[in-house]
Amino acid sequence: MLCGGSTTNFLALGAQAILWTTGSAAMDSELIPTLKVSGNKLLINDDIDVDASDMLARIVTKEDVAERIIDNLVEIINGKSTNTEGYSSAFLTLYQKDPRVENIIKCRY
Repeated sequence: MLCGGSTTNFLALGAQAILWTTGSAAMDSELIPTLKVSGNKLLINDDIDVDASDMLARIVTKEDVAERIIDNLVEIINGKSTNTEGYSSAFLTLYQKDPRVENIIKCRY
């Protein structure tokens, strides 16, 4: 399971929100808020809800970034929209076409 399929599973198991670590790609679900967190400064864009690149640059501590994530998560759980909410949806995807995965499983189409 990749991307949207996993959020559906987490939702079914009782999750209230998803923390999605990413380089730059957004992944959203209409069913559950998805907070996007990235530490890759070269790929940070408007899709990312929490920029953690300053931790990787040793400007702030992991506790600082954890607090930033929790603060954002509380706001989102209380109704604030995520940065990509309403732009896309991936909530029932069982397989997302990905050449890296296809290469690993030797999938041919």
